[in-house]
Amino acid sequence: MSNLETFEEAVFIPAVGSEEELAQAAYLACLADPSRQGKFLARSAHRKIGAVKIPENLELVSASPGRDLSGVNFKHSETMIREGAFEPIEKWIRKLGGHIHCHIRNVVKQIAEHGDQAIVIASEKVVLGVVVLKVVKAI
Repeated sequence: MSNLETFEEAVFIPAVGSEEELAQAAYLACLADPSRQGKFLARSAHRKIGAVKIPENLELVSASPGRDLSGVNFKHSETMIREGAFEPIEKWIRKLGGHIHCHIRNVVKQIAEHGDQAIVIASEKVVLGVVVLKVVKAI
């Protein structure tokens, strides 16, 4: 994405559960993402669901060289939530022994074909959904 691109809207497309559940997971996962995309996604999720109670037992996992995903781990449990591009999410899920349904791949491909950005939200071996960050198109 170029430094000049900005976002105008976020659309939550759940794979399981509701839009609100996807928005809550996205919000939590973005707590560790200081990027422009992460901040926009967090604001959009907050607008969708309102205030989110942040559990005390969260460990933030920031993206870094060699780790393309950010998210949270719940201390004292196996629960992990990650947000990122399709390929790193797919790699993470496969590492955990899961797989991604081809439908998710197709949704992400269609989003890219429209010039928008897809952020995949996952928890352990399950894709919770995709968030479309609609890019402001230059005229």
